[in-house]
Amino acid sequence: MKNNPLRAAVLTFATAFMSVSLFQSAGAYIYNVPGSTDFSPNEEADKIESIVNDGSVIYASLTDGVVSFDVEKVAKLDLSAKASMKDYIDKLEDNGMYLTRELRNSVTVMVKEADLSEYTEVAIGYEELNKLRNVSNLRFVFGDQDTYITIGNSALSALADSVDVFRLQIKEVYGTYSVRFLDNGSHIIPKYPVDIRLGIPAEHDKQTVYLYKDDSHENWGGQFNKYSGSIEIATRYSGEYNVSSPDIVVNDIGSLTDFEQQAIRFMVARGYFDADGGRFKPDYLLTRYDFAESLVRIFFAQDDDAVCSFTDVDTDSEYYSFVASAAEKGIAEGFGDGTFRGESNVTVEQVLALASRTINNKNGYTYPEKTDEYLVNLKGDISDWAKEEIALSIREGIYSRSMQLDLGRSITRKDAAVILYRLFMIMNNIPEPVDLINDDIKPVHPRSTPWTTTNIIITASAAVILNAAVLIIGSVVRKKRKKAS
Repeated sequence: MKNNPLRAAVLTFATAFMSVSLFQSAGAYIYNVPGSTDFSPNEEADKIESIVNDGSVIYASLTDGVVSFDVEKVAKLDLSAKASMKDYIDKLEDNGMYLTRELRNSVTVMVKEADLSEYTEVAIGYEELNKLRNVSNLRFVFGDQDTYITIGNSALSALADSVDVFRLQIKEVYGTYSVRFLDNGSHIIPKYPVDIRLGIPAEHDKQTVYLYKDDSHENWGGQFNKYSGSIEIATRYSGEYNVSSPDIVVNDIGSLTDFEQQAIRFMVARGYFDADGGRFKPDYLLTRYDFAESLVRIFFAQDDDAVCSFTDVDTDSEYYSFVASAAEKGIAEGFGDGTFRGESNVTVEQVLALASRTINNKNGYTYPEKTDEYLVNLKGDISDWAKEEIALSIREGIYSRSMQLDLGRSITRKDAAVILYRLFMIMNNIPEPVDLINDDIKPVHPRSTPWTTTNIIITASAAVILNAAVLIIGSVVRKKRKKAS
């Protein structure tokens, strides 16, 4: 075919136009600082984390079922993510806007080849663990995005200091996920020294995770992630994990608000509160025993091997493992005389203080600078030691003034369930993904957005129009040549 300068020029223009459109639809991740009137600290924190974490992805290979990945690249991605987050925070602060919690970045290792019908193993040796000890969160995603494990920074650091190799195997059989920690000799370790977070497929937020081990099973709870279609828990136990929809009957909360009923059913379904015989007893007062059990379950901190020395807690008590676990984890404390006083009631102030300390320690939420602004129109006296905590609980919505609770009074099971439900949601926050596409790193959760769809349509339309233009112009040229001849 002879060269046609006109056709070449048109095609060059078409290619250039399409390249610009594709570049726009697959541009690099950017963070646009909102206007001051649109600024919401938590929404912006979620957005920044989603943008940065969706770009912190590498791909692994499998050799005989063992995951192989680039440790150096993980460490570099982690440093880059932290730098990006700092840059975004600086941009906000330059515009007089400040976040109210620390940002948490995560590096994801995609194990696309994983076939979980056989055991897939993550093995990280001593030298690799030391290179990863400062990584904030390391996540391994197996096959599709709905099955994963996450090793947090405290766990990575502890492992680097205590083991020669970290080994974890995961396998799925008929919807049950077998997870086992192994030592150097490939012996199963029933209880590992650190927690990992496990995400396994689920269908909706009414489901919960059951852990089967040692010929027994426990309702382990969990938080549903509608974006990945998973339910996530924290655990250190080798065992079988199964998602189930428990048949929950609570027949004494019909007079409560829809939100209160939602919170109570959620907490009961996951085993964080009980409802013996279908009765939740919403107006009963919360005891220290009940509070300790709820907290241990919410924090995934139950340890059947834990021991405590409280003089008034018998080893054969149904609450012993919860009290012992709470004491060992620093979740709950006893009194100076060596007692726990489990039958005593808990005050509203104490529940709110614990909730606020939790999101401060575990999620990096900062205490308000102007505490008094949040402590208006409250019922009851506030202890000096609790003012910061109460202010934080109000700012983050753990406590709503509309509840009209006397802070010094004993709290009911209903109000405790609502407050702890809100605490759980904040602790296990799953932000909505930001709809952005990166041109050289695929997001963990690829999504179609109105913007990318529009660009695809524009690009495709441009290609059709410009190709049509080539044909029309070519036809005109040929006619002119015919006339000339």
